Amino acid sequence: MMRKMLMMSLAVVLTTVAMGADVAPKTAPKIAPPDMAWFEAARFGMFIHWGAYSQRGIEASWPLYAGDPKRADYEALATTFNPTKFDPVAIAKLAKRAGMKYVILTSKHHDGFSMFDTKLSDYSIMHSPYGKNIAKMLADAVRAEGLKFGFYFSLADWHNPDYMTAPMQGNPGPGMLPQQLDPARWDRFVDFLHGQMRELCTQYGKLSVIWFDGGWEHTTQQWKSHELCQMIRTLQPGILINDRAGTDGDYGTPEQTVPEGGLGHAWETCMTINNTWAYNPTDKAYKSTDDLLGVLAKTASGGGNLLLNIGPMPTGEIQPEFRERLEAIGQWMKVNGASIYGTQAGPRKVCPGQRITMRPGRLYVHIITPPEGGRLVLSNFRNEVTGASILSSGQVLHPLREGTDVVVRLGDGGEKLKHEVVVVDFRGDVQTGIVQDADGTVTMPASEVTTHGTKVSYQAQYDDIGYWVELNDWLSWKVRVSQEGDYDVVVFQAAPASEGGDYTIGVGAQTIDAKVKVTTTWFDETEVSHGPVHLKPGTYEVSLKPKRFNNFALMNLKWVKLVPHKGSGQ
Repeated sequence: MMRKMLMMSLAVVLTTVAMGADVAPKTAPKIAPPDMAWFEAARFGMFIHWGAYSQRGIEASWPLYAGDPKRADYEALATTFNPTKFDPVAIAKLAKRAGMKYVILTSKHHDGFSMFDTKLSDYSIMHSPYGKNIAKMLADAVRAEGLKFGFYFSLADWHNPDYMTAPMQGNPGPGMLPQQLDPARWDRFVDFLHGQMRELCTQYGKLSVIWFDGGWEHTTQQWKSHELCQMIRTLQPGILINDRAGTDGDYGTPEQTVPEGGLGHAWETCMTINNTWAYNPTDKAYKSTDDLLGVLAKTASGGGNLLLNIGPMPTGEIQPEFRERLEAIGQWMKVNGASIYGTQAGPRKVCPGQRITMRPGRLYVHIITPPEGGRLVLSNFRNEVTGASILSSGQVLHPLREGTDVVVRLGDGGEKLKHEVVVVDFRGDVQTGIVQDADGTVTMPASEVTTHGTKVSYQAQYDDIGYWVELNDWLSWKVRVSQEGDYDVVVFQAAPASEGGDYTIGVGAQTIDAKVKVTTTWFDETEVSHGPVHLKPGTYEVSLKPKRFNNFALMNLKWVKLVPHKGSGQ
């Protein structure tokens, strides 16, 4: 009987296998594309760094690396964390009054303390004296105000015993080197990591963003980042995922800096109001409302978002210095929000010293530097201007054409105006490209670059492009050529011995293989000529893309020029 049953079972298995050979393989579930529209219209959001560490008034997580306080003392903070004055509705309403359109909460920082109800760890808010699900309370309150909500989540977890990390130089670090990974322990940790993310994506309603961090400590393959992101997108259709999980992500995240002119894709600067992400009563270096409005204008003028951080007090309250600045920004946004929400990056060279956002047929000129004599000059702005006004008051202004410039007189007291927005209406598509000089030269300064990637950026203090340390980072400029002819591409660059490498210059569809010339220092620039290329009148993208680094970085760059080639007949 047993043999007969085994034979029957085997027959069933073989039949099933045979039938399966003709069955089409299952396809991966169709994943909704990320909903970028709301994000690129929002322009302004609130970041919240908060955890048990707020009781000590120290930065989030990083004191663990310095060993002060000791690990046992640091982790003991979870046993006394009791923010009885936490009011999620008040925080959500503050964000809304400030003009913010979304809120991101640290669900778990690098220290591993979870601000949500996780069933996978006892190191959480639910096991503190407070014992309530802060993440759920805030998520519900934020969405009730009509704002988007998302979670910050650290891939690194310096509390979990199965987590191992490369130690920082001079410190023992909380774990072991990546090459010492124990496969069984690491697999357990990755299951835990993915399990916590599944909890966040299934128990907190509609999420608009997952904001990863901590990904530098291990590889994309070790985190299983692609599988993680696919799970998130399946559970939360249309969600946005940032660029810190070892994948490209839906948008870039420069930190504590605003890239001049923005990036070549969607991006968001995260920034603190003082110099600390977490609550720190000794950090009095508060940015003024004036400074923060300037940062907001600069970010929007580059086509990016500003994610402005607050670190709640251990009681759950928001410190008055933060509240005052957010309320003041909100008052400004009530009358000037049209110049921020839903706008595009504006032309940079049109009005030096100011910031410009735009919509089709309309410029918003943010006055950062009060114009001399109350005369706002739009340099080399060739579009027909049909009207101008001050956004906050509706005061009608009278623009005048002076050659290739447009001058807008701001009236009495115009030389003292700051953070007012001047609306300029025009016809046609705004001409934002760099134009050719009378002698035929086209100059592309560092300040006018569009950067693509994660590290390379314009450094205003040096007026050059630096931190070119990633092969995937590249540069571009949009230029207009009016004279047909041959042009040399001249690069004003610097790179000390052992640095440099090879790169490709693109001018429209034409490419040139180029090599960095070694100089004495990073700031000892020299001209290097490449080419020529033949150009007809038209608009071109000029790009510089790395091919190989000799060592750490490619070069520093002051400018690129298209110079008429000698003997070209120009």
